[in-house]
Amino acid sequence: MTKAFLSGMLATFGICAAVTAQAQGPDQAAAMAAVRTLTVHPAIEPTPALKYRLLPTFYERKPGNAATLYKTAALLLVEHRDATLMDKIAKWNATPLAELPQEEVAAALAQFTDVLHYVELGAWRERCEWDWPLEDGGNMLLPDMQSYRNIARVLVLRARLQVLKRDYAGAMRTLETGFSFAAHVGHGPVLINDLVGIYITNLLLDATEDFVQAPDAPSLYWALSALPSPFVDIGPAMEFELGGMCWAPDELKHPEAACLSPAGWADIFGHQLAESGGSGGDGLARGVFGLSPLALALVTYTDAKQHLIGKGEAPDRVEAMPVFQVVAIYLRDGWRVSADEALKWWWYTPYPQARTDLGRIDRVFTEAGTKKYGWLVGLLMPALGRARFVAMMPDRRIAALRAVEAIRLHAAATGGSLPARLEDVRQAPIPLNPMTGEPFAYELQGNRAILSAPAERWDGPDTQVNYEIEIAK
Repeated sequence: MTKAFLSGMLATFGICAAVTAQAQGPDQAAAMAAVRTLTVHPAIEPTPALKYRLLPTFYERKPGNAATLYKTAALLLVEHRDATLMDKIAKWNATPLAELPQEEVAAALAQFTDVLHYVELGAWRERCEWDWPLEDGGNMLLPDMQSYRNIARVLVLRARLQVLKRDYAGAMRTLETGFSFAAHVGHGPVLINDLVGIYITNLLLDATEDFVQAPDAPSLYWALSALPSPFVDIGPAMEFELGGMCWAPDELKHPEAACLSPAGWADIFGHQLAESGGSGGDGLARGVFGLSPLALALVTYTDAKQHLIGKGEAPDRVEAMPVFQVVAIYLRDGWRVSADEALKWWWYTPYPQARTDLGRIDRVFTEAGTKKYGWLVGLLMPALGRARFVAMMPDRRIAALRAVEAIRLHAAATGGSLPARLEDVRQAPIPLNPMTGEPFAYELQGNRAILSAPAERWDGPDTQVNYEIEIAK
């Protein structure tokens, strides 16, 4: 996957906005954090405890591949929807629940009956296999992904309308469909799958916040607790993106075995430099953009020769190899070194531990971009670093909502009061913040409580957890 493609997707999901908070430092970012006010009602634990679910159980799922049904839904969405309707739906999803124009919303949702029918069929399938043409690498076309984002917006609007009408059974069915859809979309071999799955999950958590505030809404504590963690596992995609040079042609993945003329090698490098898009990266990664293949060879050839000789290759054999083949082996080996450093410290280290040693992560990212052999992986490093944080965001919100639901259980058992401390809640365990491995911050202020998490490096005001909780009178 080229950096131009990946960076474009990250920008689409609003990831780049978090850089502002990073530049300001955690204290200033925390001060900017958007407060979400949740006015909740006491709720007792349902009987049985898992009466409500946010994902279909194993025994409820039916044989078949969900991806086929989702692709059908995407085609129907393109055929039926008004070009301006999705903008209206996005605005309705940002409208306070009590202000939704119910009749107009219901009429709009009626246009998507067939679309949502196929999504629901897919949500109850036992597997989801996308069968993307991975051999196309960065040129792979995934036209349905924007449609899946729009489908999620429709699902969220339907759930919100059902909550407004106190059709809690219907809302639960819609949320269950949506979370299963998000999990399926996020279960793919490439990062774009994961990012769209995370985006859909966050939309559904917005609707879940509406649900838990509704009068007489059942407790979702155990339904939220039953969700997998991580909800979207981006580890396999990281293996694919970093570990396998997925977007590189075979000649760069296995340069020792390639039989190309000097001109053929120059064409390969020229194509890769052009695909890089002309921007981004640090150090040499920035400098190589716009270089001709010959200029790249001049920059790296001496070091590349020494690298091969250091690996045990005979000097005369190295001298006889095409210049670009020598450079290709050097860059490929550098990719593996830099990628493995990133994977071991940022992906295979638990997030609470990795976040406490971000200086090490910075050095890995910087060295990948400044060393001559590391510019390839340096193109992707910063964006992939943010991607791990983004993948943790739904898990942090799920944990925070579990804490809110535990507070609702406490309120039901104590005549409608908020706990003075989270430790006072006995009805259900209070989850830890999965980003830090520590408890959420909690403070009782009169008739309201503040539940929050510290700002992370990539947090923006709209991504932080900062709930102001009140018990409805």
